[in-house]
Amino acid sequence: MPLGKIFAKSDIQAGSEWSVTASHELLEMLENHDINLTVFRESSHTGGVIYAYEVCDACEADGQGYKIDGVLVSDFVYPAWFEDFRHPKGTQYDHIKRIKKHFELLADG
Repeated sequence: MPLGKIFAKSDIQAGSEWSVTASHELLEMLENHDINLTVFRESSHTGGVIYAYEVCDACEADGQGYKIDGVLVSDFVYPAWFEDFRHPKGTQYDHIKRIKKHFELLADG
């Protein structure tokens, strides 16, 4: 069984919204509950970068979130964010449509 923990009191003390942290963790547990999915982005014949399949990290800041019924929640990326191929013009990389290209990190992401 997946297990996720948030520390709401710590978020509140730091001036962060605990609901963003909670939704962030929930979305990531739903997408990668075993924490074992990665993407390898080859940069040369002998190397590259490994990205953890974390769907909220690229856009995780409170200021990047959105509201559902008045509650601030975390933005998240779509599978296209993890792919650097086959993207027609107008591809949506995140739910709020702030990310403009694959592997882009928003402020505080």
